[in-house]
Amino acid sequence: MKYENIFPTGILVHDVPVWVANQVEKLVEERVDQLQRPDQNAPHATDYFEKDKVIDLNYDTPELKTEIDMCVRDYQNKNAMNRIHEGYSYNWWTQDYKEGDIHNEHHHNVGQISGVYYVRANESAGGIMFRNPNPFVEYGHTMRENAPYSWQEYVYQPVKGRILMFPSYLKHTVLPSGKDCIRTVIAFNVK
Repeated sequence: MKYENIFPTGILVHDVPVWVANQVEKLVEERVDQLQRPDQNAPHATDYFEKDKVIDLNYDTPELKTEIDMCVRDYQNKNAMNRIHEGYSYNWWTQDYKEGDIHNEHHHNVGQISGVYYVRANESAGGIMFRNPNPFVEYGHTMRENAPYSWQEYVYQPVKGRILMFPSYLKHTVLPSGKDCIRTVIAFNVK
């Protein structure tokens, strides 16, 4: 007997060179206070865009942009996304999570690639939980390691310098951040 993974969902995981991660962290830390935060106290969803970009991937961090471009090309090739491959554009934003901050379950549309780059993170930072797009799993309630076809969700913990890239239709949630949380991200869509 054997099982074959006939409809897998690819999540690209890539760690940028340490010197790039340190350079981006330093730059973003100098500007993170420019982010407009909601007036209410946490918990709240950090679903906000800055009017003026805190960071410009093209000009401020060309090394990070090169890493993201490399990931986009690889993701497109592995997933046969030729429509995007001809030419693509980015929409990006920066988010800084504090204790109790969340981002409710959502997706970023169909036919795009979405991603997150972890500028900085510590062990109190909330993970990103991806929801299995297979509707069948809603009828089961198992997370047994030996039954991955029935998993409802999967959580990635934030790691400084890591890029996660995934199909934009994939529903995801940012779990609550804990006490003394450090979690700053550059999120993006590629279309």
